Amino acid sequence: MGNADKKMMMLRLIRKLKNKNFNNFKKIFLLNKNHIQNKNLMKSVKKVKNIKILKNKIPNYYDLIRLSDYTISSGGVSMYEQISIKSNPIVVPQNSNQLNIAKSLGKNKIINLMQNIEKDFTEKRIRSFPYKKNKNFSTAINNGKYKVYKNVINCFKNNT
Repeated sequence: MGNADKKMMMLRLIRKLKNKNFNNFKKIFLLNKNHIQNKNLMKSVKKVKNIKILKNKIPNYYDLIRLSDYTISSGGVSMYEQISIKSNPIVVPQNSNQLNIAKSLGKNKIINLMQNIEKDFTEKRIRSFPYKKNKNFSTAINNGKYKVYKNVINCFKNNT
């Protein structure tokens, strides 16, 4: 849920995934140092069934994203990386800027938008999202956030 995760969306997500309806889902959590330092979050995540926890720098990050049926993230840089890899992002925006962008991307069926984890995050809702898979997509992407940044800067330069 991003490096900031001030609203502790990861903890909310973990609480929802502890529901027995999600026991058959294989879940991989990518936790950053802020998550790891949160004792409440770490205690909760250990109660989730069918789980693998990866911490900090993930060696095969893009392969992991590419091979996942769905990915869940906020509307920040991770969302753009997931879009570029052609994964199936479920996006839970954490602020109004992310929400505005995510609404547009959701309307164009580029992402699956989920605005409220507490209300909307159910097994039925997850299964309702279209499943698309592109496992042959090249993962020769390194420094993803820097490439996103470079593309944005280039767009501004070209428009001035």
